[in-house]
Amino acid sequence: MTDNYPGLYDGPADSSASVINAIADEAIEIGSPVIPVAAATGEKNPRVEPTADGTLYIAGVVVGGDANGIWVDGTTTNDGSAASAAGEAVKVVTSGRCKVRVDGSTGGANSNIVIGDPLSASIDGVAQRAVASDFVFGRALQASTAVQDAILCEVTLEGIL
Repeated sequence: MTDNYPGLYDGPADSSASVINAIADEAIEIGSPVIPVAAATGEKNPRVEPTADGTLYIAGVVVGGDANGIWVDGTTTNDGSAASAAGEAVKVVTSGRCKVRVDGSTGGANSNIVIGDPLSASIDGVAQRAVASDFVFGRALQASTAVQDAILCEVTLEGIL
């Protein structure tokens, strides 16, 4: 449970990342991979929420929002909420570098993330190493062998592995 990229408290890792504003469909922790879901009545764009299904299209990684949560040590318990409830705004990196919450200890094919590994969704708000038929949303730029590390990644939205 380590923040492997200390010093970046929210937002993308650099100015070349593409960041969009979205509306949360539920509470979302900073660093969570999110999927698009149906818009609420009167809204034109889809909302976003975390998913535990690695086969679904991932829109990007949440890097901030109305709740103003920041990275503390990489754990959900101590890290902040980007959105504390449905209807709040969040910032989502759709391409480029940012920090993401990962589980590098899931065992089997998903364990031990190394630099360059493809990433997909895992439990709500946490990424893991992608396996066959997962949607790859990015590539790890740091290694992880622990539960809920925070690592640097490149959001690439590559598609099904």
